[in-house]
Amino acid sequence: MKVDILHTKIAYSERTLIFVPCAKFRATEHPIREIRTLFPFEYRHFREHCEDERRKHESPVLLGRGKFLLSDFGDQKICWMTVQNRHNNYFQIEWLEEVLESIVKSGLHKEYDMAFPGLGYYDEDGLDPKEVLEMIYESFKDSKKQLDFHTAY
Repeated sequence: MKVDILHTKIAYSERTLIFVPCAKFRATEHPIREIRTLFPFEYRHFREHCEDERRKHESPVLLGRGKFLLSDFGDQKICWMTVQNRHNNYFQIEWLEEVLESIVKSGLHKEYDMAFPGLGYYDEDGLDPKEVLEMIYESFKDSKKQLDFHTAY
């Protein structure tokens, strides 16, 4: 797998599969504002399947620790991955590890060129970006697809 580190916004990626970090409980500023704007159908799909503190869902697809949701409504797909409990908490390395395992089991990393957020690039992320990149590479190393690691997300 070829990995490029890019200093551009992930929302403007040309890759087929864009990974978006999200919280278990949705918030107004997260996920990424540009993603919400550029991918409105995908964002609505995410919102409809998110756990919400104010109401109960009977949906079989609830985002939680180690879970992801694929929104596939066009040429580009959004993979919403739960890597924190609430939008104002640090990203959790254990949650990231679990969601990467789920993605590998699904085989998404072998189907699509990917754009992955550079979790840990910002101080408020609470992660080491080198550790995150190593974890991603180790998880997806059997893929022949391209991966862009976007530090600006």
